[in-house]
Amino acid sequence: MALQGTLADFGIAEILQLIGTQQKTGVLYVEQEGASGGGSRILFLGGKIIRCVVAQPDDKDLIGNMLVAAELIPSREVQRCLSAQRKQPEGQRKRIGEILVAEGLIDRQTLDELLMLQMRERLYRLFEIKDGRYRFESHPPSFAEAGPGTLPAESVLMEGFRMLDEWPLIRTRIHNYDLVFRTIKALEEEEQDAEALERVLDDAFSEFLDEPSMVEEAPASVSVSALGPSERQIFPLIDGKRSVHRLIELSRLGEFETCKALVTLLNEGYLEAVKQAAPQARPARKSGTSRKIWMRGLALNAALVALIAGGVLLAPTAPEEGGSGEIQSRQRQNQKQLIKDALEVYAAERGTYPNTLQALVEAGLIKQSVLEQVGQSPLSYVSIGSDYDLR
Repeated sequence: MALQGTLADFGIAEILQLIGTQQKTGVLYVEQEGASGGGSRILFLGGKIIRCVVAQPDDKDLIGNMLVAAELIPSREVQRCLSAQRKQPEGQRKRIGEILVAEGLIDRQTLDELLMLQMRERLYRLFEIKDGRYRFESHPPSFAEAGPGTLPAESVLMEGFRMLDEWPLIRTRIHNYDLVFRTIKALEEEEQDAEALERVLDDAFSEFLDEPSMVEEAPASVSVSALGPSERQIFPLIDGKRSVHRLIELSRLGEFETCKALVTLLNEGYLEAVKQAAPQARPARKSGTSRKIWMRGLALNAALVALIAGGVLLAPTAPEEGGSGEIQSRQRQNQKQLIKDALEVYAAERGTYPNTLQALVEAGLIKQSVLEQVGQSPLSYVSIGSDYDLR
């Protein structure tokens, strides 16, 4: 099966749907534009996902660190098992999770649950990749050992779309993972399945009854809640000290489900914020792209702008006529890219785009000379806070 191309033409969603529908077995390679490390590998067995491997995982994404963050295993025990793992022969080296189970530090069910969570979190992050390349290679069914479970490609696809749709609403309430909440009222009694069914049937048939008194009302003293299991799992962890970061780690629900549960509890009046934090454009549980990495890219782009402006980067085969226009076009393109990068850094740190481009200079993200390119008219910039237009 020859399947390869760019993500701009054929997105992750379409690829997963195709592989799942045709029940293919093999490996999907995904490489993000500009990223190093070899990208990600998604292993399929009969159209179902059995593993997601990233070349350079974030430290917090590793199973050992996930167990420590969730306070299931002391850090010293994980370090001890890692040392034992490094002493094993290369071809016989066991995964850290298997060593932890063999040592009796965790049970198999807990390990499998965390491995599935790790796989889901990695997969859902792939939906955010817009620029890059993909390649699918078919393999026989024995190409990879079975993991803790499988995820149907269709279910990952549907969940990914749901997350993309709901994240903007969640971000309006959970705009920074340094936020801290406290409970302001106790959870109401959980409604049992039989009670819920009886209530639904009563509501459905009440319109056909002539006498309102014929419908038996629940005692006023009994209060039930429609909160789901995620909200009830998160609620006991909220102590007025733990940040959203810590709640994500402790709950073992994943980033999206944790934030969604917190929003539900906020909307239902169970929580209030005790520590405010400045909004961030895209709060992330992981370290993500640091300012240092952003600034390195800005510096490189600024150097390109300067070289083009100075006439250093000239196409040797370009004819003299029209060459000046080509240079100015390349200079404008690099100038805009540099400003766009600076805008993203500004928004990531402050939660909103600046009102003017001059704010980028004041923040030390670009130099004044970038805005005032020789021979170029000033750029047109309009900001609405959450988005901008640059021409």
